[in-house]
Amino acid sequence: MQKKREKFRIETRRNDLERCFKQKREIQDQGAIINVGEYCYNSDNLLGKGSYCQVYAGWKSQNRNKKVAIRVMIGNERVSSEIELQKSLKSKNIAKIYDDVKIEDKHYIIMELCDESLSKRYQEFSRNEAIQYFQQILNGLEELQKHKIIHRDLKLDNILLKKKQIKIIDFGFAKNITDNGLGTESVKCGTPETMAPEVHKSIKRTIYSDKQDVWALGIILHQLFYKIHPFESLECLLENKRRDTREEEDEVVNDFINKCLTEEDKRMSIKEALQHRIRKYQIAIDSDDQKTLFGQIKDCVQSKLESLTHYWYETVRGYLIK
Repeated sequence: MQKKREKFRIETRRNDLERCFKQKREIQDQGAIINVGEYCYNSDNLLGKGSYCQVYAGWKSQNRNKKVAIRVMIGNERVSSEIELQKSLKSKNIAKIYDDVKIEDKHYIIMELCDESLSKRYQEFSRNEAIQYFQQILNGLEELQKHKIIHRDLKLDNILLKKKQIKIIDFGFAKNITDNGLGTESVKCGTPETMAPEVHKSIKRTIYSDKQDVWALGIILHQLFYKIHPFESLECLLENKRRDTREEEDEVVNDFINKCLTEEDKRMSIKEALQHRIRKYQIAIDSDDQKTLFGQIKDCVQSKLESLTHYWYETVRGYLIK
């Protein structure tokens, strides 16, 4: 009897150890769970990374259905400035910040979780969709203008989609400008592909105003509408030699782009850009858009008919069996 009890204890202990090792392996396979204040994330759920940060998909600890994006950054003065600026902005076209937590030298910014960036989707958009999304971008920029804030790094990568709604992100280079609109001196910053020529030509420091954001808007609209960057190279950008789009030009779109991609003293201000007729512009549906639309309607109707047919078949079959 004693031997049986001892054997049972040994087997139980062995089973417990095996279960423990199995759970440990599962945790390792799943990645580590990192707790950040009221939120947490799995270290395997990396959404993207840049030079100074990593972004993870996370959730609220008490409610896993509350999905968020968590940016992990090395804490510095610019991070704190970015958080304060973005928190002051209230627009459905600017990504919300729910919370920020600092742990040692790391800053965790808990933000609205979006689907993906425009850089991954813009090639798929119809011209109507391109205009509609660009109008939402302008809506977000209007909120910045109210607060006298310039973004300084507008590009497709920093504009996200969440259920067909535009969300502007990454205010790391954002800055307040003076009330007189003369701009503010700062070190050179931004992304070369959307950087205005006067910034490119500056050596270390440059005077920033909202006109640098307007230049970036011209680049973005050209990419959304014509599916290509307006300049083939940096040399072309500096000389303002744009690609030829005459065969597929749109008058309103090109008027906006022309007023953005020009010398700084001739360029629109953000206020003028927001008053441009493109904000209320709608273009006629072209033949390709019509085919896509009719195809979607046809697929939807066909799917509904198949569901109804199946429903009535099962109903009649059940009745006959009875």
